[in-house]
Amino acid sequence: MLRGSELEADDHGAVTRLPNQLQDFVIEVEVRLEMVGDKMLGKVDDLVAWGSSDLFKSPKMSPDFTVGGASAEFRNLTIREATLNPDWEKAQAKLPAPGSKLAAPAPTKAKKKG
Repeated sequence: MLRGSELEADDHGAVTRLPNQLQDFVIEVEVRLEMVGDKMLGKVDDLVAWGSSDLFKSPKMSPDFTVGGASAEFRNLTIREATLNPDWEKAQAKLPAPGSKLAAPAPTKAKKKG
């Protein structure tokens, strides 16, 4: 578990900084955030956000997690190198508009017993 705590003397929210520089990466922490090149995709429950910007192309120097309040804990945190899905254009076309809810998955049929 990763924990960040506010130092009241600093007069800002709790921050945990990572000691390394990242370029293209995936962060998973009970939410999903992916950045590759100039593209970003994030999902939280049934909400999705995505987009692109030239600003995303630069290396991320010591990424940090800033939150409001005294402290925050991040469970199941994973960060790994990422590569762009070769079918990104097709996948992007199926995504809802940024900030929209994802479509609910189709219900599955239960197998009959007996």
